[in-house]
Amino acid sequence: MRKSNFITLLFSLFSGARINIIGQLFGSEAVALIFFPFRSIKSIFSIKPVKKILLPYVLFLFSLIVSDIFVNDISSEQFLRGWSNIIFSFIQVIFLINLFVKSEKNYSWYLIFAAISFFIFRPQMEGEFMLESNAFKVFFMFGVNSLILLLAYHFGQKSRSSPILIFFTYALFCMIADARSNGVVYFLSAIIYCIKIFKIKLSYDKIAFFFSFVLFIGYSGYIYYASKVLSGEIGGGNARQILELENPYNPFELLAKGRVESLFALTPIMDRPFFGFGSWANDATGQYILEYNSLKESPGGSTENRLIPAHSIVLASWLWAGLGGLVGVVLLYFRVFKWGFTLFMKTNSNLLILIIPLMLDQMWNFLFSPIGHLRQTAPFFFALVIVEYYRFCKQKKLTGEI
Repeated sequence: MRKSNFITLLFSLFSGARINIIGQLFGSEAVALIFFPFRSIKSIFSIKPVKKILLPYVLFLFSLIVSDIFVNDISSEQFLRGWSNIIFSFIQVIFLINLFVKSEKNYSWYLIFAAISFFIFRPQMEGEFMLESNAFKVFFMFGVNSLILLLAYHFGQKSRSSPILIFFTYALFCMIADARSNGVVYFLSAIIYCIKIFKIKLSYDKIAFFFSFVLFIGYSGYIYYASKVLSGEIGGGNARQILELENPYNPFELLAKGRVESLFALTPIMDRPFFGFGSWANDATGQYILEYNSLKESPGGSTENRLIPAHSIVLASWLWAGLGGLVGVVLLYFRVFKWGFTLFMKTNSNLLILIIPLMLDQMWNFLFSPIGHLRQTAPFFFALVIVEYYRFCKQKKLTGEI
């Protein structure tokens, strides 16, 4: 085992551990600080994609500092917790880039021990495990995701079509286990990977055909899923949302119902679009919390927690840091997604087995997940794409193609 393999193991193994310092410091972040490659920092920044993500991170952090200190007078405890999301995200990306450049095997080490870490440090289960309690999504899904990616990646080296079966099977299981969005990610991953391994050239006609095909299959599956929920054969907290819809067979109505936290953030954003509300977006008057409770159809809900809900990385960035935060985070994700798409279009690497579902998952997180994902799940994806894009560009230069 190389030194980089061992450090990757440590980083990933403690990724689920939390230390109560300035809010919460993850164990992986402590490992990153201890083993941070200060001596190699110059060579790391010689990688062009690294330079291109530095500006978005700095813009986001600078905008949040201005919002916290000069506009909203946020307490030091709050703004340090807010800034840490950005700072530790960047530190982890740089740290993982340094490890992944040294050995491709570190991707596997990361996935193995990320799964182990999740199961060691996950919340304790209370009571009997039942799918109706949404236990899979809370207590198993993130760990299982890492194992599925690892399984697909290694089987894909022997049979390029095997990841399709793995992703389809897992997608079906996720739908049954009340993890809908995760199921959609792996269903789409299987479809997109099909396009790649069967070398289907994407003309406008074929794009229209595949888009129609995916819509047909996806909506047919949704109708079947909704009918099973209505008949009581599938249960769970997410599934129960379908029972509250006027038209349970309308997936857009379900999306609006299930992502109230994401969409609601636009209301306070429009009141302070330029500088935002500062770290964690405190609702000083409680008016937004009352509006939110009303939207959630729980007007008597608690107003003790004065943090404005923002279940979206992009909207939370705007809500916290204003336009600067919005531009910074959009530019950051846009650049990484662009590099990931370039790898999909121009390479046949087995690492697409990892890149495709991770990119779809991060697209979902960008729109509909808490800002904590910038610090918890994005660094692995960012580092993976940056390293592979760097290798791709380097190879093209050696062959004289660019």
